[in-house]
Amino acid sequence: MIKQAVMVLASFIAVGGAVMACNGNTGAGAADPARVENAAAAEFPSEIERLADNVFLFTNSTHRSLLVVTNDAVLATDPQGSQSNAERFVEVIREMTNAPIRYVVYSHHHGDHILGGEAFPADSEFIAHRNAEPYLETIRGLVIAGGDFDVDPALFGATERHEKVRTKDARTAFELAITRAALARDMPVLGICGGQQLLHVALGGTLIQHIPDAIEGALEHEQPNSRTEAGHELTVEEGTLLHRIVGVATMAVNSAHHQAAADAPPGVVVNARAPDGVIEGIEAPSRHFCLGVQWHPEYAISEGDGRIFAAFIKACRQGG
Repeated sequence: MIKQAVMVLASFIAVGGAVMACNGNTGAGAADPARVENAAAAEFPSEIERLADNVFLFTNSTHRSLLVVTNDAVLATDPQGSQSNAERFVEVIREMTNAPIRYVVYSHHHGDHILGGEAFPADSEFIAHRNAEPYLETIRGLVIAGGDFDVDPALFGATERHEKVRTKDARTAFELAITRAALARDMPVLGICGGQQLLHVALGGTLIQHIPDAIEGALEHEQPNSRTEAGHELTVEEGTLLHRIVGVATMAVNSAHHQAAADAPPGVVVNARAPDGVIEGIEAPSRHFCLGVQWHPEYAISEGDGRIFAAFIKACRQGG
């Protein structure tokens, strides 16, 4: 229930499997009342749950997908599933709402794919470098959620690449473009796990490419237990935005990463560290809301996790 409440409040939509937008049900991107009425009256298949007026959750035995109905499009993600699942999900919602498909993006371990983009052609370079700004016109905040891949070390000036580094270049190009564009607008930005690492690079930082080889006596940051459980604790720096949000000096968090932020470039403050010294959170105090966390707060392991999303949503509603 906590996770669903977070999603309802945020009206999240994932783009490219990793970048999520918050529209707060107000302003640009608000749901069309007629389509919402159509959706409310529809008979939902068992796999689809209506979380809010314009927010739907698709769940089956292997993954979950999230969809938002806006005033001119159905926006969907299927970050871990198959093309057939994504297409079925979108078709069901489109029939329920009579909304056109502007774009549908999904990603899974075989790569990044774009389905049925009427406004945007299925060309990753075009989308990455020419279409970041139009996405931002429809949202009020940006979440970069990361995934099971790494930021190309060349993007932060590294001349060598660790053998453990795996990249998704087209997806990263889009995410970096939309993150930089959001920062330029001082739009609320929240980076999660790999999304924090990309945010750190966008802010001028560098990354540790593989923690076990860089930190002597490092914790097991790729925890063997479920992500629904804590992997380790961290210390939150007093006086930071993160500390004001979570209200505690220590937190138990999950851990699913082999890379981490390596430094604190100008304008960036480290707000949390693991016991082995690994950076677990960053923020940019001069900005309206710019926060990165290395763990996955969407699993709601502690009260602080929910407070992070609540603070982000509040910032979206207030505007940049």
